[in-house]
Amino acid sequence: MNFFTEMLGFTAGAIGLLAWLPQLSTVWRKKLHEGVDLRTLSIILAALSIWCIYGFLKEAWAVCASNFCSGSIVILIIYKVRLLRK
Repeated sequence: MNFFTEMLGFTAGAIGLLAWLPQLSTVWRKKLHEGVDLRTLSIILAALSIWCIYGFLKEAWAVCASNFCSGSIVILIIYKVRLLRK
């Protein structure tokens, strides 16, 4: 894979990662969790995990890294929402 293709993948992954930051901020800083569907987040987490494994197996490091990072943020969101709902 050439450098341009790999950088394009990392850029797309970074943008996808940035999409989760407002939700993370809302849940962690503002402690707002109404409307957050844990079932949906669990399905998204499963998909991100599978994409991460796929990226690892194909040695597509941009796919692997971006999905790992996004999955980590989703785990933090799920964790905090569960704490707030106790």
